[in-house]
Amino acid sequence: MHQPLSTDPNDFCFIDTETRSSVNVKDGGAYQHNANGRVIICTYAIGDADVQEWVLEDWTPGRKLDWRNAPRDLAEFLARVEAGSAWFVAWNAAFDRLSLSRGMLNKTMRVEWFIDAMAQAVKSHLPPDLMGACLAARVAVKKQASGKALIKLFCDEAGDATPQSHPEEWMQFRSYAHDDIPSMREIFWGTMPLSRKEWEEYWANERINDRGMPVDVPFVKAAAELAEFSAERANEQVFQITKGHIDSVNKTAAILAWVQHKLRMLPEVNRILLREVVEEPMPEGEDVRRVEKHSLDRGRVEELIAYLERVDTEQGLTDDEHDALQLLEVRLYGASATPKKFGKMVPMIDDGRIKGQYVFNGASATGRFSSR
Repeated sequence: MHQPLSTDPNDFCFIDTETRSSVNVKDGGAYQHNANGRVIICTYAIGDADVQEWVLEDWTPGRKLDWRNAPRDLAEFLARVEAGSAWFVAWNAAFDRLSLSRGMLNKTMRVEWFIDAMAQAVKSHLPPDLMGACLAARVAVKKQASGKALIKLFCDEAGDATPQSHPEEWMQFRSYAHDDIPSMREIFWGTMPLSRKEWEEYWANERINDRGMPVDVPFVKAAAELAEFSAERANEQVFQITKGHIDSVNKTAAILAWVQHKLRMLPEVNRILLREVVEEPMPEGEDVRRVEKHSLDRGRVEELIAYLERVDTEQGLTDDEHDALQLLEVRLYGASATPKKFGKMVPMIDDGRIKGQYVFNGASATGRFSSR
């Protein structure tokens, strides 16, 4: 039976945080970002009530918001949450749960205290980003054009901007922090609520994410260094083979054009690299033209290398064609994304583990889990 957690709007508090950290969340992930940061603005709305804020005005190093001094209505709601009769709702709730724990004092937020508006929206076939979900559902969303600049100004601990040094921008940022709550709340009310059983599965997933996967840290760091060295070497080889025309193994369009020119006399090259043929309208008139689209995806590169090796065995390659073969071999291994994953793992390691890698309801069509 599809039993929701509650049908009373006042059992849900919609919450969002703005954080200031020495670790960029895109590089270090939510766990390291919040372990090395603090919440500077917390906005929330209980049920259908107006949006409220809890703000950190004193940015003395080490100073954080303290749950013992939380606004009264938020503290009272937290007591209900701890009793199991109410829940916090956030978009990508794991981040806010971590920020409200690691980025504040005197409270560790339990996974079963939170539900994720994003997971519910995705289950209803909406995009996973709030802006995209609002556009798809035709929900009014307010986004200030200065938002990115304000985040850059206030959210990096390396910066020297404070509420006192930039009072006008700080007030704009506080206004910006209020914008997501109404949109998130409308999306949440407007999508099919998940059952208690589904939320229990979500909570189990978050416990797994918090525990994380153990990592051989010395191996990962060494592999990251080796991958960086290998990438630099591949770029040097590309530069040498093309006599300075191309300086990176990742410049796909330039490599494709260079290879096509060098192999223009071989009959099978165009067929192997051809991805699709499309019809495009001519600049003037109603006529259309057929345009060939080519690709350097891994399968085509592998097939082209095998073809060139066969030609070399049967009749030999010209110098230009041999150069193209060499470049394709460098491209095949040098452009692989897999070795780069070691470098991305290093700043995310938290207590010897990689955390937060599984996504509940990661695939909207099936509801299956996905991973990062």
